[in-house]
Amino acid sequence: MDDRRTLVGLGLLALLVGVASPAAPAELVRPTRVAKVFGDGRHNMCPSLERWKDAYWLAFRNGTNHRSPDGNLIVLKSSDGDSWQKVAQFDEGPDDRDPQWLATKDRLFLFDPVFNADKTGRTVVKSTDDGRRWSPAKQVYTSQYVLWRPVEFDGRFYAAAYKWGTPAAQRHADLITSTDGEGWTAVSTIRAGQGESEPTVHFFLDGSAIVFLRDVSLDQGVVLTSERPYRQWSKGVEKPYMAGTSAYTFRGVHYFMSRTVKKNGQGGLDSSTTIFTFDAAGNLTPYCVLPASGDCAYATAVEVGSEMLVAYYSSHEGPTSIYLARVPLTKKP
Repeated sequence: MDDRRTLVGLGLLALLVGVASPAAPAELVRPTRVAKVFGDGRHNMCPSLERWKDAYWLAFRNGTNHRSPDGNLIVLKSSDGDSWQKVAQFDEGPDDRDPQWLATKDRLFLFDPVFNADKTGRTVVKSTDDGRRWSPAKQVYTSQYVLWRPVEFDGRFYAAAYKWGTPAAQRHADLITSTDGEGWTAVSTIRAGQGESEPTVHFFLDGSAIVFLRDVSLDQGVVLTSERPYRQWSKGVEKPYMAGTSAYTFRGVHYFMSRTVKKNGQGGLDSSTTIFTFDAAGNLTPYCVLPASGDCAYATAVEVGSEMLVAYYSSHEGPTSIYLARVPLTKKP
């Protein structure tokens, strides 16, 4: 959402706060397969992948370019993760971006952050019980907030929501909760006034929570933790640059996905898409680097047997397109 700077500008800031530098490729797990699932010559970005009712659902933004005010959301469906069919396109406009899925047994919710040219906006939600008929769009939470990475935990829905389009000193990130996916209320302030963006919340089996937060004021990451009832959050541990993050637990192992940047031989920075494993303190260990470069990342994943399917976007083959990688899972030590 906040990728408004060029890589040159990003590089100047990243060099000041540290650069995420994945381990050598030989030390990492490699995808068993990577395929382009959508590319139409336009700018396709920020995919969200979910599995619901024996099918895979993939939503992403389709626009003229990264910053264009004309983004729509496209929804694809697949029975096997290989062949995809377009089943819906939504335009709550002017610019729809950063779609987020939330799946329950009987209903599939699609959260759609919508922004105007004057940087005002809101997040709306649509839902379906059959994948064909969708409810009318309904605003959720508070105007100007982006709902990010909703999850179900302990019988409730949770998400982090951040205030977008304002100066860094007026940014705000909240933990919010819902019982029905449509009515959301604040639980606590995660952090405020320091460039908060794209906060991914993840829960552990013991009930503790962790948030990976993007700080757009310094172009770095911050990790915060909390215990039930999630009213107070730790001061936060600074991390290298992160953006477009997501987090999962598959087969007892915690995985974190983010855009990463590293120095290249020409004195600049290259961007990529990296999967890490992490522990309860937020310590990251590089696990897999996906084939990606340029404008890329914002990976999301689902578990399928001994693999995870990872959807992400990249510009490494020309026009920015949507890709799906099959990545082997590791076993918990």
